[in-house]
Amino acid sequence: MDERILAHSRTRLRPEKPRVAVCSGCGVKYPHGELIELHEDNHDNLTYFHGERVCRPCARRSGVSY
Repeated sequence: MDERILAHSRTRLRPEKPRVAVCSGCGVKYPHGELIELHEDNHDNLTYFHGERVCRPCARRSGVSY
């Protein structure tokens, strides 16, 4: 076996785990790309704070525009 292949930085012996985050509304874990990050123009400031991440069902329930 060629040891240079194993030493290469792009060679992965284990598959990479997907990055997940917790929804601020329901607490369920979702991949980062599926959550909506809240900022001052897309929510009413009553239910969630700026910078929180919510899933699409929680965003629909609270009137977040995405």
